[in-house]
Amino acid sequence: MKKLYLTILLVALMIPMMGATALAAEYRLFQVQFCDERLEPRTDLSYVAVYNAGSLTASTLKAERSGDTAVTNPMTRTTTATGLRPNNGLAQFYSTKTTVDIIAHVGGREVSFRGVKPTDKYFVVPYSTPRYSRSNAKGGYVKFDGTPIQMQPDGTVPADVDTEINLWMFNQGTFEASNINTQTLFTPVWTASGLNVAMDQTDTDGVEINQGILANSPAAFTVGTDGPFYFRCTFTSTDVSGSDDCAIGFRNDGAYAPLIDNYTDMAVLNNISGSIYTETIVGSAATV
Repeated sequence: MKKLYLTILLVALMIPMMGATALAAEYRLFQVQFCDERLEPRTDLSYVAVYNAGSLTASTLKAERSGDTAVTNPMTRTTTATGLRPNNGLAQFYSTKTTVDIIAHVGGREVSFRGVKPTDKYFVVPYSTPRYSRSNAKGGYVKFDGTPIQMQPDGTVPADVDTEINLWMFNQGTFEASNINTQTLFTPVWTASGLNVAMDQTDTDGVEINQGILANSPAAFTVGTDGPFYFRCTFTSTDVSGSDDCAIGFRNDGAYAPLIDNYTDMAVLNNISGSIYTETIVGSAATV
């Protein structure tokens, strides 16, 4: 009986002591890393909102474990306050919640994750358009190792007239060559140095060569939807001073234009009379 009496007495003494001390809130670190299907960071993460689990009420977030600095939630694209501004696809914050719900805008589309715990680190958001792979290739590598088979898209013989499109078909892929003004020479010629695409070299004449101008072209990419992409090209110009424009790069997927400055959007490297420039057009503005 004495042992039972002491135990009850100790409990009775401990109850008021526990009630007199307020426990500090425990802030847990959430590190939300948005990745693609290859676990590479989604750098196109533009908006993050964190909600209390099971509701659409914004959760109270902190920038540090002590809870001294509040975080603006949801994040806005223009806020100057401490917010959930992501860095390389990562947004991090502290919360007293054990689980939260997250809604984010990645690559221009909204995604949501429910019941997110501090131990959840990676959130996979695949690109809308399949990225290049062996089964679904985008881009490609072409080595010009001979004269291509040529024809017009309708199957007729190649033509020299202005704006005519001639197809150049190689083993590794097909190119479109759009005439700029009427061409006297409009066929590439195989030489000891490689494929000569200089055409007739008459003043104001030219040609635009690409792998197709439609969205399903193997060399068509959507910024913010497709993964990172680039170009690399090797060619020789025997007289760099003779070109008004000798450009290679990317432009919008509109119809062919006689001048590269007429495109809506463009980013190229351009040899103009022997000087190399980076040139860009955004939203039909002047070439920079």
